[in-house]
Amino acid sequence: MTVRTRYVITCVLAVTAIVMAAASAPVLKSFGEVSADVVSNQDTRMSMAEPVPYILREYKGKLAVFTPESGNYPAVVTDIECRFLPRGDRELLRAGIGVREQATLASLLEDFGS
Repeated sequence: MTVRTRYVITCVLAVTAIVMAAASAPVLKSFGEVSADVVSNQDTRMSMAEPVPYILREYKGKLAVFTPESGNYPAVVTDIECRFLPRGDRELLRAGIGVREQATLASLLEDFGS
């Protein structure tokens, strides 16, 4: 197992722990609406009001994972520097990339980190 794979697994586990610990907390409606807009551009079958569990965005120059529970602060900040990513990826990250599943989150983190 490579160091990168271990890092991605650690990030996913950390986000999962945060989400599970805060499962009883109320979901911020505005977060869900913004997240759904981002995801709905990628998947038109999804409801606009349906929140997503993870949002990938840039935070202080690094790739970060946000959750409804973390609000405006990231649940996890990775070591991946956004300035080295392709321009199209940076633009997507500025808007936020909604992610529904942990497997997809892990895949995206691995892709951005390679």
